[in-house]
Formats: sequence, C-alpha cells, structure tokens
Amino acid sequence: MLTEADKQRFQPRITTNALAVLCMKGEEPPEEENESSWGNCPFLKNNECPIYPVRPFGCRCFISKQKCAETGYADVEPFMFAVSTVFLQYIEHIDAGGYSGNFTDVLLFMASEE
Repeated sequence: MLTEADKQRFQPRITTNALAVLCMKGEEPPEEENESSWGNCPFLKNNECPIYPVRPFGCRCFISKQKCAETGYADVEPFMFAVSTVFLQYIEHIDAGGYSGNFTDVLLFMASEE
C-alpha cells in the first residue's frame, strides 16, 4: 500500500498544450509547486537509470548541458527545449484522453490496489 509520502511528486498544473494556449493569449501560467524533498525518479538506483534503454519520452527529451546532481538544476538549451516541447505537444494531442501526462502518475496508478 502506498503512503501519502510515496504519492508526493511534481504534478504540472496544466498540460503542455494548455500552456501554449495561455502564452498565445498573453496570459501568465499558474505557479508550479515543486519540492526537492519529494525526491528523485522512483526508478533511480545509485544515481543510475536501470530503465534507460526503454525510458519514457519525457526523460528522453530532457537534455541538460551539465550534470544536474552537481549543480542542483538542469541547464537546457532553448532550442532543445523548444524542439522537445513540440514533440510533447504532439504526443499530448494524439493521446488526448489517454495517459501521456506525468509518468509518475501512471506508475502510481499501476501500483495502487484500487
């Protein structure tokens, strides 16, 4: 059984496409809540990814110029961020109503006893 602490994670308040709509309207996106105490990816073992060959697209498209563990944050080239965003928008569009969102939510759903 998952505890409430197990369930705490980053949850985007809006989707990638909803963010694009806000930007086109000139509106500010909602503030995101993110807490470092929520921990790292649940798959990481000794700071290595055992599912690397089959990692989800969200992981594949997040490319930092530096090791995040050394600095505490990612440094993403604006061009790479833009290209990744286009693909994430496409995935969200073709999977409307599906499970293309937060991978941790999918894992928690699969682990739940409900």
